[in-house]
Amino acid sequence: MNSNAEWYIGHALIELLSQDRVVSMFSVIDILERRLQAGVSSRDEFMDILEAIEKLRRYV
Repeated sequence: MNSNAEWYIGHALIELLSQDRVVSMFSVIDILERRLQAGVSSRDEFMDILEAIEKLRRYV
């Protein structure tokens, strides 16, 4: 798994947990999409993150 992807996934999870929101894959993807649209991350990083999420789903 790409270390950038791990960082972004972790960042999204921390953001959700700090807001006392239920963490779901859709919530994480929503935050990542907003970061992409805001120019905080690139499309390549976004795709790496989605790939990392798919890999993580196998373990959940």
